[in-house]
Amino acid sequence: MTGQGLILALTNATSQTDETQRKQGEAELKSLSNSSGFLSQLLEAYQDSSLPVTVRWMAVIYLKNSIDNCWRKSANSNLLPEEKNFIRERLLPLSCQPFEPMLHRQLAVVVAKVAKLDFPRTWPTLFDELREAIISTASKNDSSSLYNILLTTHQVVKTLASVRIGPARAKILEIAPDFLQVTGDMFMHLMQNMSDDNLAIAYSALKATCTLIYDGHDRMHRFDTARSFFGKTLDMLVQLHSMWQSSHAEILGKLVRRIGKLYIRLLQKRPLSFCMMPRSMEIADFYEQFLISKGQEQLKASMNDDLSDEVEFYDLLAIQGMIVTRELLHVVTRDPHTATPALLPISMRPRDEQDRQDLINSYDIVSRDAFGREKLDKLVYSLISAWFQLRPADLELWKDDPEDYIIRDSQASVDFKVSSCAQALFYQLIKAFPQLAQDVLRYVEHVLQKDGTELPDVLELDGALQCLEYGAGTLVNHTALEPILEQALVPRLNAVSVDSYRIIRRRICLMIAAWVPIRSDENFRHFIYEMVSKQIFSSNPLNDLIVQLAGLHLLKVSVDDFDANVDEFMPYAEQNFEKIYELIGKVSTLEIKRLLLENLSVFVGALGTKLSAQYIEAILQILPPLWHEKTEDQLLKTVILQTLSSLVDATRDKSPVCYPLAQECLSVSIDPKSPFISYLLEDALALWRSIVVNATEPHPMILGLFPNLVDLLEVSTEHVGEELLILESYLKLEPSILSDSNIMLRIFNLSALYLPQASVEVALSLLSSIEVVVSSGVPVEAYGEQLAQSGLIPLLVDIALAGIIEGNVVAGIRAAKVYMVFAWLAFSSPSFFTHLLTEDQLMKITDGWLNIVASVAEPGDRKMNALGVSSLIYVTPILFLQNSQRFINMWTSILDEVREENGDAAAYHQVDSYPGEGDGDLTPETLRQRARRAQTPIHTVPTRNFLSQLTEKLRQDPQGVQVLANWQP
Repeated sequence: MTGQGLILALTNATSQTDETQRKQGEAELKSLSNSSGFLSQLLEAYQDSSLPVTVRWMAVIYLKNSIDNCWRKSANSNLLPEEKNFIRERLLPLSCQPFEPMLHRQLAVVVAKVAKLDFPRTWPTLFDELREAIISTASKNDSSSLYNILLTTHQVVKTLASVRIGPARAKILEIAPDFLQVTGDMFMHLMQNMSDDNLAIAYSALKATCTLIYDGHDRMHRFDTARSFFGKTLDMLVQLHSMWQSSHAEILGKLVRRIGKLYIRLLQKRPLSFCMMPRSMEIADFYEQFLISKGQEQLKASMNDDLSDEVEFYDLLAIQGMIVTRELLHVVTRDPHTATPALLPISMRPRDEQDRQDLINSYDIVSRDAFGREKLDKLVYSLISAWFQLRPADLELWKDDPEDYIIRDSQASVDFKVSSCAQALFYQLIKAFPQLAQDVLRYVEHVLQKDGTELPDVLELDGALQCLEYGAGTLVNHTALEPILEQALVPRLNAVSVDSYRIIRRRICLMIAAWVPIRSDENFRHFIYEMVSKQIFSSNPLNDLIVQLAGLHLLKVSVDDFDANVDEFMPYAEQNFEKIYELIGKVSTLEIKRLLLENLSVFVGALGTKLSAQYIEAILQILPPLWHEKTEDQLLKTVILQTLSSLVDATRDKSPVCYPLAQECLSVSIDPKSPFISYLLEDALALWRSIVVNATEPHPMILGLFPNLVDLLEVSTEHVGEELLILESYLKLEPSILSDSNIMLRIFNLSALYLPQASVEVALSLLSSIEVVVSSGVPVEAYGEQLAQSGLIPLLVDIALAGIIEGNVVAGIRAAKVYMVFAWLAFSSPSFFTHLLTEDQLMKITDGWLNIVASVAEPGDRKMNALGVSSLIYVTPILFLQNSQRFINMWTSILDEVREENGDAAAYHQVDSYPGEGDGDLTPETLRQRARRAQTPIHTVPTRNFLSQLTEKLRQDPQGVQVLANWQP
């Protein structure tokens, strides 16, 4: 019997009016959860129909949430095997009870969770029990119980079918083909005896069957049970569709969409199985004919509010049809006769000869039956003339709430909005079948020749322009856009003033934006700037918010293009900035403000150092109020950080004007305790680095942020690579940081922590930071003790020695960087360096070092390595005597290959600017780096003089005299 304490705790926890009582109940439940038999009592409470539904619901919810923590073998709980058996044995019998759907849905999840953990090892008979439960329940003519057991079956099947590896997956592969006959036959039986109850039950049976087909086995088309069921689905789909037309019953619509989901999921997960199933091309034809025949009808129906349910249903059906067609395109665009199997999607890669034959057959079937030329022409025409077009509801939203229209349009998913789905399908069709291009262009030309200005004419023109927009990648090879714009479209912008023509104004901007990345020269770009300036930003009343945002989008794409010439944009910059300022002041939604800021950020980044002081001042006035906007959506703040980063890059040596706002933004964004760090950190790090890179001096604000950087590195975020770049920039900006013993010990400890498991990129960033430390010119005494304490040196030794193994390129890259660190250390203080190593380590390092010097590609680095390893001879001459010929060969090579003038190897070491930087456009950090390098031994120590002094010392030893008898530097 269920304990009264548990019942009271459940009752308290369900309180909706007394928060104190609810929290007390939750605390009591947490306390009881540690007691033996807790889960069994929860199950008993669930099945006790004398208890209130809310109490039973809380019991099953708590049971569901406890499974993951208690049921596993590794769980630290009091759940004994006997109690598990007790619960498991009662789950399916309870699933056959006529409990309320709200309750049973939770129990179904409980069964699925247990099945996932116990099947097949502890619960091998699960599917036999499910089969027996379904059959016995169906014989009792109890619709509620049958609904519940089928709901449980679907939940179990869905959960287990999602398992990709392990014994459960192997068992599902074995069971699924036969078990789907149980659920499939039940579905067909219920559909033959239709009633409201039976249709709801059939829906659960259908869901389970569909899941078994597309997730149960990856070659389901080879099993008769699956083929038989699949072949019947088309007739069922047609029948259900016909019934829905008469009644508009919700359950019929759900059944129609669920069958469509079967086709889509099977095509996405197992395209070969779909194509090889019986009647698969009839299914494809059903959807294609639906799209062809229903488009215009849907367009007319959308104008009638009384048909809103019908419009929604057929739009969803159309989307499914477009996705089916799109997935079939993926099959037909990959010719197995020529495609490399490794380049095919994983779902299509053949594993054996039968798979390879299925792949060929699928391609042949789809090529022959799904995409005939006549059908293609009709399908494309339907997409353009009907499915592309804006609906009355769209136009009404445009007029009443333009900001909401923009938000919905920008967030529209391809698979959830019929026009977006149609546009995506058109793009893929014309890409896969470029022979359609001429027909599409003839249609566009035909529409452009019309001069009607009524709304249907405008929408038809909008559809034609969408062809040019979404087919740009293919049509660029068949036509030029400039004549169309200059002869047919721009004159209309001047001549036509009907209200609906704002649709065309917007579409022209979006269409041109699609062409800019694939075909844009300076003349075309100049035309764009002029057109937007005179046509879109003019005082014409048709240029509403939506039109002007489209114009800004076009400018953003044009300016952000790789080939864009900023000087061409400069005469138009002021107008564009003013337009953004104006719109930011007008709009009310944060989403639109974010879009405007994204444009602003791109323009700032494009202008760079050419950004005038008045623009900088205006931007710094706009951003703070936006930063303080109260919203749960952090995307606006991320764009502000991006804009501020672009502004810092643009202002360079004048960037301190950005520091007050940057400090405020960063204090929130980089604090590990901040609730916003997960949203803002990535963009905050980019801003942070821009500030340090562009600083001309170590400003107090910048230095004040440095401890936060070490804190972030210690919490091991996913952005370690970016954080290390900032660390490197700090070390270059203010070498005096090295004198802070606590900070340096933390940095060295972090390096030792991350290096063993770091990726190549992160490892090189870590080693670069260490190299900056040892090459900074700061005496080793400032940080040497911390370096020795950290345990980093033995790790570096291991990395260096691992790099001498032939064939391991990655290890060699890491090792080369480590030897560069050693070179700076050994040259600046050979006694300190040798003190860090054992005698055995020193011998091995020297041996590996002499091997690697010749392979260093950069002559300046090669010189530094030679100086470093040679400096060890001053402290340990035996190293030379044991490797004399190797040292002499290295010195000879260095003198031959590293050409110097007064010891300066500058001609070989100027790889320190960023891509795109000219000599007049270098960041302050790059200038610092060049100045610092100019003072290093690479540029100040003549190699010949160094070797002369070294060999003179060696000749003081008789052995040295003998070895060096025939060599002079």
